Amino acid sequence: MKRWTIDRRAMVTVGLAALLGACSVIPKGADRAGPVVTTPTPEPTQSLPSDETRHRIALLVPMSGTNGAVGQSIANAATMALLDTNASNLRITSYDTAKGPEAAARQAIAEGNKLILGPLLGSNISSITATARAADVPVISFSNDTGAAGPDVLIMGHIPEQSIMRTVQYARSRGSQNFAIIAPDGEYGARAEEAARRAVAAYGGTMVWTERYARGNTSIVSAAERLKAHGGYDTVLIADGARLAAQAAGVLKPRAGGTPQLLGTELWSGEGSVTRASALRGALFSAVSDNRYKRFVDSYEAR
Repeated sequence: MKRWTIDRRAMVTVGLAALLGACSVIPKGADRAGPVVTTPTPEPTQSLPSDETRHRIALLVPMSGTNGAVGQSIANAATMALLDTNASNLRITSYDTAKGPEAAARQAIAEGNKLILGPLLGSNISSITATARAADVPVISFSNDTGAAGPDVLIMGHIPEQSIMRTVQYARSRGSQNFAIIAPDGEYGARAEEAARRAVAAYGGTMVWTERYARGNTSIVSAAERLKAHGGYDTVLIADGARLAAQAAGVLKPRAGGTPQLLGTELWSGEGSVTRASALRGALFSAVSDNRYKRFVDSYEAR
């Protein structure tokens, strides 16, 4: 199999599409409509010409259905990467996984693509890996599901474990010692809790309490009230999006004996409500640099 050198700037720009498209963030919130852009989408899959001068890459994302707006945003960013980097040696073709990820992968490989970007959802990865492996085609998924990664399946999504580890490390350097967690039921909450426990142990802190809750309008408030009654902590990780985290923070902040240091996760990245919520003032979380993200967003919107 030939080894190709692919323009890394183009790949980085495509990767930043994961930020714009929300990247299969767990837990799932309400569907978000993608921005309206004028950038052309990657080439349609009908009547593809033979191409001996460009490296063929398939983009497997939902272009219709519930997550169609997210897939369209990523497709726009893929085209933007080609235009911004003048990567004339690449051809990126989009395939709609909403019509079936396995069928999309088979079509992509049959049409000569030697690399797959996608799918968006971790639950779709297993549907395409057998087809991709049989053809010796590597996969770079936009998912954040590390359990789906393998020798020929790479993960590009934001990993909650990385964000939590870095945030706990920084909090410890600022004096945090006794940690508590508020986390939702389900896969994301379990991953966040385990990551926090490992991070606290690694950096010499103490995990004193965990509160879990069903995701709902008042459940996180009840969990915060239970935690507040328990006490014994100086730092609290709230493993949910900014809107719900602000509700919990409002309960935890007015506390006799001092206000706890609040920590968030990568779910807060790009959320405008983080800066608007007074209850989250002074909270810490780890994410991609705001400056780099803003440059990407400005460029995307200009296109």
